[in-house]
Amino acid sequence: MKFSRLLKVDIASKEISLNKTDKLIPEIFLQHPNFTMDTPDNNLMLIKLNVPLKLKQVSLAVLPDTMDDREGEKCTVFAWGWSEWNYLTGLEPDIQMNRNVFFLPNALCQAIEKSVTIQMTKKMFCAGSNINTISLCKEMSAAPILCQNQLYGILSWSKGCALRGDVGYYTKISHYTDWILNVIRTY
Repeated sequence: MKFSRLLKVDIASKEISLNKTDKLIPEIFLQHPNFTMDTPDNNLMLIKLNVPLKLKQVSLAVLPDTMDDREGEKCTVFAWGWSEWNYLTGLEPDIQMNRNVFFLPNALCQAIEKSVTIQMTKKMFCAGSNINTISLCKEMSAAPILCQNQLYGILSWSKGCALRGDVGYYTKISHYTDWILNVIRTY
């Protein structure tokens, strides 16, 4: 993949230990086989690292056990943001952030996103807490969203700032669990 040289993997957590000589290098990139730039569907990639992570006191999220929508349910978006100093000086994100948001109906998501020609599909959903607010910010893409400790989605794009509660548009992981499990077993 063309961008593989640009990808940097950084685990900024005291709960994960690496030997001093270990560097997190992506070993394998697996983009969903049906991904194209023509549709927001299948916007998903798995990355295998060159060394396994040794988790200490970290609770792992599980893959979703249902394809049901969770309209109205409170979920949490997790990502990294920038302190004012790091943002102004162009440094890496340095603040771990999370935000509680609500899983919104697709019809509302489509109405909010009038300015974009992308149609909501059954493989997507949106979530947010500020329907009318647009907070401009710099944030990481591919932020996970958990609903009841299940990895329900990965941020594809936002209308504003998902970490401030603005509406974010997510790839719905429940449509890809078979593919994810097959990749894990294969690689």
